[in-house]
Amino acid sequence: MSFKESIAKVKPLQGESDFLTWKRRICGQLEAFNLWRFVQGVVPEPTLGEGEGQDDFTDRREAHIIKRCQAMHLLENTISDHVFATLRSHGYNLDNRNSKILIDTLTIVLTKSTIGFVQFIGRELFTIDAMTFDFLRAYVNRAAAHRGCKAYITKLGRI
Repeated sequence: MSFKESIAKVKPLQGESDFLTWKRRICGQLEAFNLWRFVQGVVPEPTLGEGEGQDDFTDRREAHIIKRCQAMHLLENTISDHVFATLRSHGYNLDNRNSKILIDTLTIVLTKSTIGFVQFIGRELFTIDAMTFDFLRAYVNRAAAHRGCKAYITKLGRI
């Protein structure tokens, strides 16, 4: 079975809301193929060993390049195009072929967005005064009542 045939489907990354779940799944996938080390950047480029023949070194180097490309292939094919557009707007070079740079950029950009959104919600919650909150609660209650009435009327129309 080829590498491509043995890949389990990982749901594509859509944005910051599913980043942590996606990262957990893609890390497992990469670990299963012994590729996570390439994403972490801990696998050094092969060098000619002492007493090693040129042919052996070339084979080892080609195997290294294939593994590195497989790691990047897995990452790129589980990220939606609009996430790449977001990365590009943050200065990411789409010609990058380094999986460590890709995962680090994803982590920085998508985590920063999530933290910023949570901080925004926190500021909004702390700035709501009692009068506004009561109006908001009344509006939500009225909207729920209207939705219930609409559903009831729709149901009567079917009878």
